[in-house]
Amino acid sequence: MRTRTPRYDRGSGAALAYRRAVRAVEHLLPAAEPDLIGEYTQGLAARFGSAVEVEAVWMLASELVQNDPIADAIHALEEQDRQVHADHPAVLHVGGEARSPAFAALEAIAAAQDTTLAAWAGTGSGRWTLLLWRNPDLYRVDATAEGVLWRHYRCNRRITPRALLQAHEFDLADRVRRPAMLRPIHEAIELMRSLGLDPAQGIFCPHDEGT
Repeated sequence: MRTRTPRYDRGSGAALAYRRAVRAVEHLLPAAEPDLIGEYTQGLAARFGSAVEVEAVWMLASELVQNDPIADAIHALEEQDRQVHADHPAVLHVGGEARSPAFAALEAIAAAQDTTLAAWAGTGSGRWTLLLWRNPDLYRVDATAEGVLWRHYRCNRRITPRALLQAHEFDLADRVRRPAMLRPIHEAIELMRSLGLDPAQGIFCPHDEGT
């Protein structure tokens, strides 16, 4: 079921069936043993092939036990052919030169919207967008020719980051009015620091040499 269910597709019948199956068996997975997995899957290989190889089943069981939403989001984005990695434990960097870095970052936020995280993407010309998500607050920080602009949106149970991505419209969420977009938002600064980012150093990829 995992191999037939795209990670980014959470609303399809296949995705819902997969999550029901996971909930039904996840309490058993910590007791899984490779030798027993091998015995159970001996008669299934002819039909399911590599999906039931011991290593594949063991890796999936370990993933479900660990329940790491950031790692799962990375896998989901990679299935969409996105270049993505974690700059910090809860900071996703969508690589490449994004035509719209705001929506490239929003795609990463939507992939892991059940946890607090940050995601950013750049254009390749020095401009970038950083999104900070702590339900229900979504902060958007844009590096532009006019300076760094700060915006604050508030979501709800119906208007989620995934809904904003599907609508391709940030203003679908409630806009929290601030005195000026050029003035940093204190709550966003504090959230950046809690996620391991230093606002004084700006946004950059620590994995890129010479950045």
